[in-house]
Amino acid sequence: MNLTRLKRFDKSKHEQLEGLLQWCTLMGLSGQDLVSLGGHIARAQQAEESRKNRELAETIKFDKVGDSEERWSYLTPNGRYTFQDTSWGRVSVVNNKTKVRKTFNLEQYELGRVGWQKRERMRCALNIIHGKIVLDF
Repeated sequence: MNLTRLKRFDKSKHEQLEGLLQWCTLMGLSGQDLVSLGGHIARAQQAEESRKNRELAETIKFDKVGDSEERWSYLTPNGRYTFQDTSWGRVSVVNNKTKVRKTFNLEQYELGRVGWQKRERMRCALNIIHGKIVLDF
């Protein structure tokens, strides 16, 4: 089979790809079967990434502020910070000691199926862990 048209793959991989295609032909697999297998692998990787992100996010414990689900706080060695969900993907953070307020745009992380309020808190936690939100003000 001529793989010179498959520019997506490095030339060093062409021999391995030819072997894979021969093996698939022997197994009687079609292109649709390969696409289905690729989708299965992608979904499994996404589920694993979601699981790891949720576990990592749950290492930071937020305290609820009042009755609202849109406000929560976090205690650090520098003091307590209060978070308020201002809009989708944006959070306002206040240092309770100095009253300094900063607004942060949250990075997206794969979390799987999680309610939107919990998702925002988990995204905040991951942004803190990955250094996107630095609580030193």
